[in-house]
Amino acid sequence: MALSISQAEDVIKSIRSGHGIVEGTLAYELDRNPAFAATMKEMHVNLQNAVKLLSEELNTKDAHCILEMVQNADDNHYDDGVHPKLSFALGSMRLRVDCNESGFSPANVRAICSVGQSTKPVEGYIGEKGIGFKSCWKVADVVHICSGNFSFKFDRKQELGMIAPILATFPLAERLEGHTQFLMDLQSADKQNQLRKEFMSLSPTLLMFLRRLQHLRVDFADGSYKEIKCEPGNESGMLSLTSKVKEIYTAELTSETTYVVTKYQMPAFVGEAKRIGVLNTEIVIAFPMSAKGEPLGKTQSVHAFLPLRDYGFEAVPNSSGFSPSREYILRCPWNQHLLFGMNEAFHMAVQRLNEVPSLRYKWVRYLPDRLPVSFLSPLSVSLRKTLSSSRVLWSWNETVEEPRSLVYIPTQYLDRHGIPLTTGVRPLERYLSPKYDYYVDWKFLESLGVTKYSAEDFLRDLRARLPFMTNRRCNAAQAWHEDVAKVLTSSAFANQKSEIARLAIIPLRNGPWISASSTKTPIFLDHGDETTIPSGIDIQLVHANATLHTERLKLFMALGIRRCNSREISDLILEKHRAGREQIGTGTEAVSHLVYLYKARGTPPSLSYTHVWVVDKYSKWKKPKDLYISLPGKDAFTHLFLNDPDCLDFIHPNYTSAISGDEQGDWLRWLVDTFGLSSAPRFIEQGTLSRAFRSIVKHHDSIKWLNDLKQLCRGYKFSISDRVREELSALKVNCANGTSRRLDETFFPTSELLEARQQFNVQSLPFIKVDDPENQGWIPLLKPLGVATTTTIGFYVGILQFDKEQGVRDRDKALQVYHALADHQDQILLRKQFTDHELILVASSSQPRWVGMAACVWKAPKTFRSKAILSQIWPECERFFRYSLQVGNATLSMVVDEIKNFSWTINTSEVEDLKSLLLTVAEFQLDGFKSSKVKELGIEACLPVRSPEARTGIRIVNSAQSFFIADRKYLHDCFDNKIPLLDFSVDEVQKLEKVLSLLNLDSKRLSVVVKEECRVAGSAQLDSKLTEKFKGKATALIRCVHQWHTSMNRQELNQLHSQLLALQVFRASEIVRRRSLSYRGQNIFIENDGELLLRGNPSGGLQIYLPEDEAKLQPVNQLHLPKEFAAFLKIPANSLFVGAVLQTDEAGIEKLLDYEGIPKLQRDNAHSPYAVDTLILPSEGRADAETAFARQYGKTPAQSERPTVIVDGAALQSRTESASMPNRDDAEELMIPMTRASKKRELSNGPKDTKLAEAMQSLDLSSLFVHRASAEWQSLPSTLLSNDAMNRNIQMAKERVAQQDYTIIEESSAPTEQVSLLDFAKYKPAKRKTKRPAIARQFERSEANVFLTAETSFPDLGEQSVSSKRPPMARQLDRSEANVSLAAEISIGALGEQFAFEYLRSAVPSFNEQHWTSNLKAYVKEHNDYKDIGTYNAPEKADFTFKDIQGQLTTFIINQGHKEAEPWLAQPPTYYLEVKSTTEGRDTPFSMSNYQTELAQTLKMSSEDPTDIPLAVYAILRVFNVNTHPDLDIYLDPTTLIAAGMLYSTPKDGTVVWPAS
Repeated sequence: MALSISQAEDVIKSIRSGHGIVEGTLAYELDRNPAFAATMKEMHVNLQNAVKLLSEELNTKDAHCILEMVQNADDNHYDDGVHPKLSFALGSMRLRVDCNESGFSPANVRAICSVGQSTKPVEGYIGEKGIGFKSCWKVADVVHICSGNFSFKFDRKQELGMIAPILATFPLAERLEGHTQFLMDLQSADKQNQLRKEFMSLSPTLLMFLRRLQHLRVDFADGSYKEIKCEPGNESGMLSLTSKVKEIYTAELTSETTYVVTKYQMPAFVGEAKRIGVLNTEIVIAFPMSAKGEPLGKTQSVHAFLPLRDYGFEAVPNSSGFSPSREYILRCPWNQHLLFGMNEAFHMAVQRLNEVPSLRYKWVRYLPDRLPVSFLSPLSVSLRKTLSSSRVLWSWNETVEEPRSLVYIPTQYLDRHGIPLTTGVRPLERYLSPKYDYYVDWKFLESLGVTKYSAEDFLRDLRARLPFMTNRRCNAAQAWHEDVAKVLTSSAFANQKSEIARLAIIPLRNGPWISASSTKTPIFLDHGDETTIPSGIDIQLVHANATLHTERLKLFMALGIRRCNSREISDLILEKHRAGREQIGTGTEAVSHLVYLYKARGTPPSLSYTHVWVVDKYSKWKKPKDLYISLPGKDAFTHLFLNDPDCLDFIHPNYTSAISGDEQGDWLRWLVDTFGLSSAPRFIEQGTLSRAFRSIVKHHDSIKWLNDLKQLCRGYKFSISDRVREELSALKVNCANGTSRRLDETFFPTSELLEARQQFNVQSLPFIKVDDPENQGWIPLLKPLGVATTTTIGFYVGILQFDKEQGVRDRDKALQVYHALADHQDQILLRKQFTDHELILVASSSQPRWVGMAACVWKAPKTFRSKAILSQIWPECERFFRYSLQVGNATLSMVVDEIKNFSWTINTSEVEDLKSLLLTVAEFQLDGFKSSKVKELGIEACLPVRSPEARTGIRIVNSAQSFFIADRKYLHDCFDNKIPLLDFSVDEVQKLEKVLSLLNLDSKRLSVVVKEECRVAGSAQLDSKLTEKFKGKATALIRCVHQWHTSMNRQELNQLHSQLLALQVFRASEIVRRRSLSYRGQNIFIENDGELLLRGNPSGGLQIYLPEDEAKLQPVNQLHLPKEFAAFLKIPANSLFVGAVLQTDEAGIEKLLDYEGIPKLQRDNAHSPYAVDTLILPSEGRADAETAFARQYGKTPAQSERPTVIVDGAALQSRTESASMPNRDDAEELMIPMTRASKKRELSNGPKDTKLAEAMQSLDLSSLFVHRASAEWQSLPSTLLSNDAMNRNIQMAKERVAQQDYTIIEESSAPTEQVSLLDFAKYKPAKRKTKRPAIARQFERSEANVFLTAETSFPDLGEQSVSSKRPPMARQLDRSEANVSLAAEISIGALGEQFAFEYLRSAVPSFNEQHWTSNLKAYVKEHNDYKDIGTYNAPEKADFTFKDIQGQLTTFIINQGHKEAEPWLAQPPTYYLEVKSTTEGRDTPFSMSNYQTELAQTLKMSSEDPTDIPLAVYAILRVFNVNTHPDLDIYLDPTTLIAAGMLYSTPKDGTVVWPAS
């Protein structure tokens, strides 16, 4: 019963009161109770905030209130006969909702005024929370509601305005009687636009699953509208949704979609608190169809009565049981239960779809595919799994089958009638119906488990089908075969050729079907003619009818079946012959084979005729090329073989008679031309002289067979092989002198040879005997066979051989022959002749003899016995033996073997010979293989020892026997004639140093075994003056000690320093030195005057005893005292620091040590002048430096054997050598570590380096090139190198080089003691005259390669093998050199390089400043003419580096007489030129650094092959008299020169080199 207006108002008031809104008298009472009022206020605020939060957070879209209104309208009650309808009217900032429901009850009003309270029952209604209305507050601020007599509003701005209703009159203008209405005042225009957009996007499916509401309309203020209706379809289970849309300025647009609707009831989930009592739930799925009745092909939204969201389904699933949020499906147990039900709902729906004709073969498109990740995603997999095992798809036989049991067969496997080609192998129920659209639906079908018929399936079924082919010759079978052939030749079977070859699908002419792989017999396409195929050739022919169809012919071709033609048959014949004569058959068949090949000669076979076998006249199988054929009228040569008829083997006569008549001539010629049958005797068979030709030689005179040879060999004379030529050359022929000689040992009597015979007086030369010697046609035949026709090598070798055979030993004739042979260019043939024959006359001995090259050397020690020394026997034939025959010098191996094989008859001459050989061994560079070769002498008795017993004299011992080696002059003088000594002088022992070490004889040196001790024999007096003098040097000596022993700690230095401060110096009247050694169990003592005694005293001090005699004191101070002090301080004996400190005053000591970079030490106690200094660098830093040093050089500084003294970063050379600037990165010889106080000045790349620049600041380098005197150079001549002077000197040098004359060079004898550079300049010694060449011709291999071993292993000669680092050229300073000027060293070096540069630039046109690769190049810039020259700051390899691309420098070298360098012009080498400059003459020694020595050894040229072209050449430009009249010598390959004795060197203190006298 409807409420009255007052009753309706009371309901509103009651609701407000229930929410705690106090009005009227209660408000007065509330004011009197402030605490309670505050509590109420707080509750209202909290409730208001909760409602606001709920309304804002419940839905993500502001316009969701539309769906809530639709949901409420569907849940409303309607009077009977009323069609439920919901209308919306969107006006200006207002939205009105009209529904023709029955009207609100008080419970309905209370529901929308509460939170979480609903009047809807559990089942049969959409909503469940009672809060859907609250979504209106997303778009509205005020909502007016009118239903029946209820009229009120909500105002969110009022207290609890969203749930506390306010009595208000609904606007009359908007009122529709009989309707429940909502009128919303919208918040903004944006909200209004959102609502319009949402209305226009409403899907027609909105009404599909609603229970009551079937009609919805939306009207807009501008006249636009949208209307949706849901009506039953034409058939049962179908719905029709209609949508009408009218936009402004457009016509009405109507769309209609039909849906197949299926329903599935499932038990409800037990345990859902909100659905207690609900037993079942329903799942509805609607499948949209297009106007053609096919699946629509668009994804649809999932519904929970109302649309939720698109989950990727093309059907529309809906369930009343879905427990959604307002917009999506929640993950909860209830919905999980429904998900399982949806799987079965789809399954049941498929049964319904199979009943719809238009969907029967297309429903698979509704299957969900690639669902986005969501709660419903697993449905895609589970649904396919369910359907794959259900009967849901139609087969070829129109039965419904499980998808997993069906096979889709593509159209290519169907015959021309659309039937599977393999019908009968599988039932049709196993094939998928062809009515399914493969191109559209295959992905769905495949996902359900349908398999696709593959090429492998077809081959398997075809193999099973073929045996059941009945009448194979009927038309149907032929058509089927053609269809199958079309399939098998398609691209799908491109990789199945081997499988197809196993199919019996080839129809033969004689009936059966075979496979291509079932027979080894060739199969051919039938050409209709069998008569021409020779017997014994097995083939199969395909039926002729089968080749008439294109597809079948294509299949046969693919299987390798070719048309049968003469070429194919010919190839089969030749293949049978290639397989071996056992496969050919009988001789008759073999004849028929050749006849067929002859008749088919117009189409040549693919295979070669060389495989053919034939039978000879004895019916034996032979190759045709080994047989002869008898041609009519061409058997005139048979008379040659009357004595040996069997040497000719003829082909069987059946071959010649196989074809007769007019064609027989062509047949025989074809046999000869094709198979190599011969109608004339063969000269060569199988690469050697034929049996027939050997028979002619055997049974006929040489005059006859030579004539026959001339006739037979016209085609061979320029094409015979080396083997045949050697065989012919070895045949014996008759000679005019009555002898029989090998052909290549004879001479043809030409006029030139007859004249030469008279010249050399050899009348009995073996001239070959022929009928017509005047016929020049003999020469082209006989000359290639070794017969001498001119005065060639063979002629001269013949003269030597004839003399040797006749016992003639005429040296003059041999000399004449050797000179003549030296002019011949074919050195290879010449060496072969002299290697194979003994043609060298050794005429110097008492018994002249002929020997071979293996028994000769060019140079060797004079005591060499095992080989002939040709330089002594034939000195005038050097060119012939050295360069033509390339006879080498004696190698180390030869010398060692000579020593080992020496005949030991002990006499003086033989001992000297032995000693000479041992000294020769020492001249070799003993490393690698050569050192192991020398060690072989260790067990040999080859060492001459002089015994003290006079009667014994010299005896020869091995290294294990007892003897001693006198390696010091004073020790030799002491023990001579007292113990057995090696019979070599001290100087010779020094030369043998390396050899003795390799023989492990160092322990026998007297310097090792002799013990020395000194004592004071007379009185001794303390010398206070010397004592104080030496005490004053204690600190300086400690600085030196610390320099060498950085590992010494502070305590050890203190102790040593205390000893030095406590030293005492005594002058003794007599000091005795006692030397002793043990020999044969006895001690041998020698006493003589001692030099000094240095010993410690018990109190910890040091006592020094010096001679009282002043005459003895000076040499002791200079020589012995520094040595003894160095031993006491444990400083290496070869260090000159100690001597310099001891003999220099205190001011000079400080300057000297500072100059050498030896750090000062800080004192512990400033009041103590002798306190030990404190180390500046911490011990940790020192350890790090030593570790790094050891890592780089393999030893710590303390282990260094040869320390090097560095002065201001530049190394001083011995004597007056120029100071080249080394690479700072290489310190191979720099054994000084980084020390305390300051790091040692490292060597730099050039003068631009700041550290080296410091040392050079004081140099006035311009004095080198301008005529201005300086204090240091005031004694030097002023004629320094101006441009004019230099040009004159260069011109003079060039003239001397060109003339290769000998110039008188004024040289001074060397001073007896070492003096400084300036002292040398002042020295005026007596002059002597020596003849020397202006340029040393070191490269003559006759001199340069003496004693070089053939076993030497030479390094690669490319630049890559040369180190780019240059070690410092440093050595120790002695007293006389301590003050040598660094400026002078660099000045001399730069001056020499300038002279060498001008010299090379004048001699070699392409030589320029870019080839000047020395750091000293920068100092030349001081000269005006060189101010624009560049500098070279990179690491040096040599002072000049010249890649001789045009061969100009090589040509210059050749012009100086080095003819052996001519081969270099083919590939000119790169030259590394090092300048060595001195102010004295050419005999002055000069130094080579370790780097330079290493580079020279690396680039040492091979002595094995003089024709070798070196990639790189090292040379020294020796500039002497640099400050007066400069001149220059060139030493190519100095390492070889040193080995040859043209340069001398000593390895001590670096390599010091000087020319040989």
